[in-house]
Amino acid sequence: MTQTQCCGMVAIVGKPNSGKSTLTNAFVGQKVSIVTHKPQTTRRQIQGVAIWGDAQVVFVDTPGIFNSKGKFEEALVDSAYRALRDMDLVIILIDPGDYQPEFLQTLKHKLKDRSHLVVINKSDLKKEITIEGAFVISALQGTGLDELKEEILKYIPQHPWLYEEDQLTNISEKLWSSEIVREKAMLCLHQEIPYELYVECDAYGQQENGDIRMNHNIVVSAERYKPIVLGHKGSMIKKIGTEARKELEQQLGCRVHLFLNVKATEKWKDRIHILRREGIIS
Repeated sequence: MTQTQCCGMVAIVGKPNSGKSTLTNAFVGQKVSIVTHKPQTTRRQIQGVAIWGDAQVVFVDTPGIFNSKGKFEEALVDSAYRALRDMDLVIILIDPGDYQPEFLQTLKHKLKDRSHLVVINKSDLKKEITIEGAFVISALQGTGLDELKEEILKYIPQHPWLYEEDQLTNISEKLWSSEIVREKAMLCLHQEIPYELYVECDAYGQQENGDIRMNHNIVVSAERYKPIVLGHKGSMIKKIGTEARKELEQQLGCRVHLFLNVKATEKWKDRIHILRREGIIS
């Protein structure tokens, strides 16, 4: 460890679907946060670690900020605002197709004197807006990231690194695998079902031949949702499992034996111990 090492925390906040997880993954260089086109995909503060020369930059991906209703949604928004504390820098990410000046002003007011950058994402969609001093990028295409990276480094203080050089995120492989299963379930299922489920890992271990075996439960909030997740003759859960296994094998670089089960926990969104266990509340 040298005196020239720098380390800083950078939170990425914004409205749902503004591209926070995509930007986090782009800076880290590997998928640490799941990504879908549906709101409320990110439910916990996930940290992604980027090494830029002597600097270790820890990006904090946060739930989207929106007009919340009920304990669950309020907990998501509260988690996003909690992420603003003790940050060296906050990136306010703007989707030009959903830009509301009053939202930006409200967020800036909450930040008070905290260092922040305004970043307009999705420049590849050709929806142009003008915000004075804002950076314009496409997290998906990777355009504009070099200039943004240079600006971010100005806010990173001299400090020993918080993570080992080969550690990319603060969550375990076990938890990350549950997130991948949830991502595929959200993409495969429609209407309200994706928002009524979470995924828990029952078992996770490496076998003697290097394969990884994992058992996950897809937990829904009512018994009536179970047949939808299972599908006709198990077709839906098989599809979810196939898509998740492909992604897991690609990211982990080994063969994965994935087993899925569907459970119902009535009104789990109202159960504080589940929200705490899932990292939605502290």
